[in-house]
Amino acid sequence: MIKKKKIKNFFEYILSLSIILEANSVYSQIYGLHKIIRICMVIVACFSLLILLLLRKNKLTKKNAIVILIDYLISIIMYFNTNNITGKGVIILVFDSFLPLMYLYLNKLSKEEIVNFLKKIVNIIVIICCISLVFYFLSSVTKVLKPTNTIKILWGIPYSEIDSFFYLHFNTQVIYWITNSPLIRNTGIYTEGPMYALVLVIGLMINCLIIEEKNKYSYIKSLIISITTITTLSFTGILCIGIVLLIYIFNSYQELNKRQKVSVNIIAITIIFILIPFLISFTERKMVTASASHRKMDFLNGINAFKDSPLIGNGINHKKPDELNPEEGYGYSNAIIPVITDGGIVLLLFYIIPSIKVLIFSIKNRYKKYILFEITFFILLITSQFQYRMLMILMILLQCNIPRIEKEKT
Repeated sequence: MIKKKKIKNFFEYILSLSIILEANSVYSQIYGLHKIIRICMVIVACFSLLILLLLRKNKLTKKNAIVILIDYLISIIMYFNTNNITGKGVIILVFDSFLPLMYLYLNKLSKEEIVNFLKKIVNIIVIICCISLVFYFLSSVTKVLKPTNTIKILWGIPYSEIDSFFYLHFNTQVIYWITNSPLIRNTGIYTEGPMYALVLVIGLMINCLIIEEKNKYSYIKSLIISITTITTLSFTGILCIGIVLLIYIFNSYQELNKRQKVSVNIIAITIIFILIPFLISFTERKMVTASASHRKMDFLNGINAFKDSPLIGNGINHKKPDELNPEEGYGYSNAIIPVITDGGIVLLLFYIIPSIKVLIFSIKNRYKKYILFEITFFILLITSQFQYRMLMILMILLQCNIPRIEKEKT
C-alpha cells in the first residue's frame, strides 16, 4: 500500500511538472526543437495519467463515456476543419489524448485526493518562484551574476535570443513603459513576464481558493507567489493577484479574533490604496505602448475571422493574409479570440460551459470565492495566450469538478 502511494505521488509530480513546463516555458519553445519537446511533454503527461488510472482500476461509467464521446465528436469536427499539420497535431495531442485521460483521472478522485494533486502543482510553482527570485536578484537587480550562455526561442519574429543562467533562469524581456529606464522583468523559466504571471496567478488561485489550507506553510507559499508576480511587472498578473488575495482575506475574516480582524482590515485597506493608484498609472502607461495596440488589433482581426465561420470556426492554427497584423498573428495576445476563430461557437461552448456551471452553482450556494474565481479566470482568458496548453485543459476540467468536491465537503 505504501509502495503504491509512493508510485502515485511520483507520477502526479511528473504529470504536474509536464503541465507547468508545457505552458509556454522556454524549454517548450527552444528554436528548432519546440515541436518535439512539446510532443514529449504531452506524451509524458499522458503516460503518467495512464499509470495513475491503472493504479486506481476504476471502471468507465456511462456519464464518463458520454463526455469523452462528445469530446471526440468536437475533435473530429475540428480535425476535418483544420488544413495544417500543426493544428491537427494539437487536436490529437491535447483534445484526443490528454483531455480524456485527465478528465477520467480527476473524475475518479475524491476532494482530498484532488487537493493533494493540486498541492503538487503549487509546490512546483513555489520552487520555480524561489529559483527565479534568487537569480533575478543576483542577475537583474544587483548585476552580480552574468549569463552563462544564450539560447534561441520561438517567441518573437522569427525568434528571440535570450540570456540563460545555467538553464534554470532566463532573461527574456526588457520593458521601458513603467519608467524611462530599461527594466528587466522576472520571467523565470518562461518566454515572457505575462506567461510567467499566468502560471503564478493560477497557482495562487488554486492555493487560496481550492486547497484553502490556513497554516503558515500555505501563507508562505502565497507570499512567495505574490512577491514573484510583482517582479514579473505584469499588469494582468498584479491585478489578478490583488483580487485573489482580497478574496482570500475576506473569506478568512469570520474565523479571526478581534485583534486579527483589525490587522486584516489594515492590510486590506493598504492593498486597496496601493493597488488602485498603481493600476491606474500602469493602465495609462500601458495604453500608449505597442502592446496595447497589438492587443486591440488582435481582437478586431479575430472577430472578423469569426464572422467568416461562426459555428465551427476556420480550423486550428489557420492564418489568412488579411488577418495578420504587421508583427504578429491575430489573437496571439489572448486565449478567447483564437478559440472562437479556430473552433467557432462549438469550441467556445467547451471552454465556457464549465465556468457557467460553476457560476450557477456558486450563486445558488452563495460561494462568493468561486464567483470571483471565475472573474479572475475570465481576465486570464482575455489577456493570456494558453488556449491549447495542458494547463488550460486542467483549469477547465477542474471547474467541472468544483461543484462535486464542494458537495463532498458538506
